Amino acid sequence: MGHPLTHSHLNQIKEDLQGVIEEVKISFASLSQEEFNWKPSPESWSVAECMKHLLIVYSKYQPQLPQKITPHALKDTAHSPHKSGFMGSIFKRFVNPEKKRKVPAPKGLQPPSNSDYPLSLQQDFIQYLEEVIRFVEKTDELSININKVSINSSVTSLIKFNLGDYFEIESMHSRLHLAQMKRVKQKMNQ
Repeated sequence: MGHPLTHSHLNQIKEDLQGVIEEVKISFASLSQEEFNWKPSPESWSVAECMKHLLIVYSKYQPQLPQKITPHALKDTAHSPHKSGFMGSIFKRFVNPEKKRKVPAPKGLQPPSNSDYPLSLQQDFIQYLEEVIRFVEKTDELSININKVSINSSVTSLIKFNLGDYFEIESMHSRLHLAQMKRVKQKMNQ
């Protein structure tokens, strides 16, 4: 699990993402390719499609992160408490795993339907979460100001979040879809 991070907000995100990785390994490693791609209904997503969706979303953020998380980024050595920005607060409502209302993903962030994904997609998914954790750790290590350094949203570059919101959105979104994947698996076994 590694050492605890200095910034409590980042430490919680790291722990949450590590929990998602462990749950994915436990819950889905034994699925066959057919089960991995099984859908409860034609309009529902399979376990594979949930993972692919998160990978598509991350592909919009990933190129930005190395440019934002650098030794030259704005610092906050006091590790001030995270303050959510306006747009971050809105997006967190959409991906909150505690909320029961479903918000459809924008078309450009949806996985291709009727695809037959290989089981290796699970490893890609785990690697994406591990990469996010490394960015969280580097942000903490460099004492980057998570309230002032911003990143463009996956939807449009006109919407920006502070890094603290981005990492929290990433964590919430992965936990939201983890719950969805577990429901799909449960329906599969009925």
